[in-house]
Amino acid sequence: MSQSGRMMIAGLGPILLALALAACGGEAETDHAEVEIWQPEAGRPQDSINAPRVESLHFDASAAYPGKRLEARVQGQGSGPLVYRYSWRVEGQRMPAEGGTITVPNHLRRGDGIEVEVVAIDGERVSAPARARIRVGNRPPKITDLGVRVIQGASDEDLGEWVADPVGEDPDGDDLSFRYAWRVEGRGIVSERERLSRETSRRGDEIQLIVWPSDGIEEGASFESAPFRVGNSPPVIVSRPPGLDPSGRFVYSIRAEDRDGDRGLRYSLLEGPASMSVDPFSGEVTWTATADDAGEHVVVVEVDDRQGGASRQRFHVGVEVSVPAAPAP
Repeated sequence: MSQSGRMMIAGLGPILLALALAACGGEAETDHAEVEIWQPEAGRPQDSINAPRVESLHFDASAAYPGKRLEARVQGQGSGPLVYRYSWRVEGQRMPAEGGTITVPNHLRRGDGIEVEVVAIDGERVSAPARARIRVGNRPPKITDLGVRVIQGASDEDLGEWVADPVGEDPDGDDLSFRYAWRVEGRGIVSERERLSRETSRRGDEIQLIVWPSDGIEEGASFESAPFRVGNSPPVIVSRPPGLDPSGRFVYSIRAEDRDGDRGLRYSLLEGPASMSVDPFSGEVTWTATADDAGEHVVVVEVDDRQGGASRQRFHVGVEVSVPAAPAP
């Protein structure tokens, strides 16, 4: 057999061959096509031996696909011009098709067989039939939509994750799985999982998600999300306030971290006792309580990165007033 799939058969009796259309690397291109050619038997009269015959029959594709064109290519030999007659069947049922080309019906599924029977006609003489069979091949899946969701972290310190949300379809109805690649500007592929921690990027980074669908047989074409840039992340207050010292003085140095590296954070007091204050540059909160301040006070402080990000901390400061013991009788 040549690489084009054509066969010159010079044997006797019925012969069943599986076409293996060789690819450049020597690997079989397909095992979906079968050809059966009947040759004249020994001892037949000379006019039967000289009758027209089909010498090669193959398809122009390695597998059939619903909605696609399929052509049967035939070569024969006879004493005059040859005419070929074709008969097509799907899973044993005759197809309403004429000639050597059909459009594969859309209702067929992977593994369904399509058969063509061909005879060569030379005037009034008709050759023995040649039959070729091809199966409907697997159709790869595709991505129809791709979104990226944000899952917020459980705390201010936890920025959460980006989560891939692909939508795919498979024309054969197969279950799908997906392969992922997250690309961060300047750092290439940083993750091949469904989720990407938001800790891996900084403000201004461009992120893009690439997804490949798979039906378990073959992988479909990749699909890329629209690139998006990481926005500003607010600073986070990581310190905890102390209580009053024995003299009634409250001093709290707020400590904040900004994952974008912003400097020049600004601090403010949003709620607290009337005489409490905060240094806007250092974040130091100061207050001296008096007996009139007895009780519990709500304090709310805020840190701002001046890039549109801010976070708050809410806490309580309690002031106790000692009550002298009653004099002995």
